[in-house]
Amino acid sequence: MHGSKGSTHHLTRRHILQALALLPIAACNATPLLGNVSRSLKIAAAGFDDADVGQAYVDQLPYASVLVKIGSGPRSLLVLSARQKDTLTYAGADRTMMIIQHGRIMQTVGLDGKDLSRLHYPNDPLPMLAAQGWPDTAQIKGILDYRGQDLFGIPINSTLEKRGLEEVMILERRHTLQRYDETCHCPLLDWDFRNRWWLDPKTGFVWQSWQHVHPQLPVVELAVTKVAG
Repeated sequence: MHGSKGSTHHLTRRHILQALALLPIAACNATPLLGNVSRSLKIAAAGFDDADVGQAYVDQLPYASVLVKIGSGPRSLLVLSARQKDTLTYAGADRTMMIIQHGRIMQTVGLDGKDLSRLHYPNDPLPMLAAQGWPDTAQIKGILDYRGQDLFGIPINSTLEKRGLEEVMILERRHTLQRYDETCHCPLLDWDFRNRWWLDPKTGFVWQSWQHVHPQLPVVELAVTKVAG
């Protein structure tokens, strides 16, 4: 489907330069911890061994961070490189980047030509679930853009369903979180998939999620390891 690109928060050259600037800053720092930042900022195929990053390591990093795992690939650490209100841009050393808003991946760069250019939900209920008393279900209508395939304004319909409280381990910390499953249907792409969300039962903050960003990519597993201040 072809149409208007519309307005959105797109990754720019400035964002990429900000992310890359993290590496020389870290490398020039005298502390051994920051001197190892460039080794840890890997994404997708590069990744790192799980033993390389523990809770103490992440806690001492001067950046907010998330762990990302795509399908059966290795886990990877991304750090916060830019922030505009609730829109957070996370980056890896090889220029892979993700824009995340209220826990949801809205845009990606660097995923082997399978990038999400825009995900837009005008009335996404995800940030409001806690304030609404954790409803059993919620409906969502939105649109997808895939600029690399010249596809814009692709409709997507989703249903959120509450699954109850679950214990989740992120690195070495245990969280009791409210789980929601999101069943998604994108008829123009003949694409059906399911996302999964784990939210703080008091605040609604998304600590962990399984999200799909492209029909030709496996699920993206994302966990917040250090919250943006």
